[in-house]
Amino acid sequence: MSVGPFAKIKNSLKANVNPRPDLRIFLNENVKSGFDFNDCIDYCLRDMGIDERFLQIKNPKKEYDFVYVGSICRGREIDKFLKKFTERKNGKLCLVGNVEDDIYKAYKNNKDIIFTGKISYSDVPQIASKAIYGINFIPDKYPFNIQTSTKLLEYLALKLKVVTTSYKWIKQFEENYNCSFYKLNHHSEFDIEKIEKHKFISEFRAEDFLWETIIKRTGILKKIKELL
Repeated sequence: MSVGPFAKIKNSLKANVNPRPDLRIFLNENVKSGFDFNDCIDYCLRDMGIDERFLQIKNPKKEYDFVYVGSICRGREIDKFLKKFTERKNGKLCLVGNVEDDIYKAYKNNKDIIFTGKISYSDVPQIASKAIYGINFIPDKYPFNIQTSTKLLEYLALKLKVVTTSYKWIKQFEENYNCSFYKLNHHSEFDIEKIEKHKFISEFRAEDFLWETIIKRTGILKKIKELL
């Protein structure tokens, strides 16, 4: 889905300008509703999946308290998260991914924050597994708050405890998979002691989210064969 200013208007333009296909594939029902196509073209819902490497890590040695995987930029408000995190002693945080220069300059000398920079995707499971908690910091604004969080699926596959902001998709996920994550409040402090006291619950089955399983469940291949 479109991001930035006038995102919904841009989605409307996409829906009306794009050629009419034989089949549409959407991330989830939230995304499908966001485009609001008014025709009878067939569609599939193909949600995000997990690479098998995230299920192969066994009993890693813990080196960090927290890990965040993804784009480290102001557009995703990570600067606000880091400000809260560094207001008190909260253990070590590993940030995996591209980082904006101003954010890096602001925290590069903080001994409790480790920047890996951009790394190969194949190396992500090994590094992320060295943390106890996975940070899923998603702004509660459109369209971030209705799209599947890939990092959250990967954290759960690595058996990390999830610390997350509260928004529409995460609430749906917790209900669907009987999970209880620690919720961050944008306006309150980040406190590792409170996080450690939380009772984390998860009935998430990573095997159900492997890409082969996801593709098979959607019926995409069957529909493409029918079109051919």
